[in-house]
Amino acid sequence: MTLVGKNSEKNNQNLMQLIRRAHGLVENPDLEKHRQSQDHIGELLGNSKEIQYRPVDIDGMDAEWVSVNRAHMKKYVILHCHGGGYSTGSSIYARTLTSKLAAGTSMDVLCFDYRLAPEHPYPAALEDAVYAYRWLLEEKKYQPSQIVVAGDSAGGGLALALCLYAKDHGLPLPAGIITMSPWTDVSLSGASYEENYTI
Repeated sequence: MTLVGKNSEKNNQNLMQLIRRAHGLVENPDLEKHRQSQDHIGELLGNSKEIQYRPVDIDGMDAEWVSVNRAHMKKYVILHCHGGGYSTGSSIYARTLTSKLAAGTSMDVLCFDYRLAPEHPYPAALEDAVYAYRWLLEEKKYQPSQIVVAGDSAGGGLALALCLYAKDHGLPLPAGIITMSPWTDVSLSGASYEENYTI
């Protein structure tokens, strides 16, 4: 997500440096400590007085509503799938993105904590994404035309998988999909992995 304004290029460079530093902080062989570090970063970088974070329980799955503290379009929702390589990440870690999505679109954002690998291998994350999508449709009574599915990195791949699942299983499709650097080659076998290795 690019920043706009007078010093947008410098702001974007500073943001990228901050993201690189943050990722360096969480490079830890202990997976649980890695996850906790990410949550701390999300709490720090996602902290804003403009944004309201409300925990929600989706029948045993933790999730978080993210919304702006001003008039906004409550009849629309973004269902955000967080990144983290399917083994880390959470709705708290995702606040750096979900808060920007809420502020930039004036829509509520729902980010859910899907089950993580290696404790919960495929298809656990996809099952949880489908469950969260169905919850919005069936429990919260959103129309498909009121839902946008979003995701970053592994969450971008999960957002795509969710929409393909919906198509293949006769579920109504959302109004749109937003992917940010989606991880679509989970086998890491594409030519671009070799070609772009030094970039």
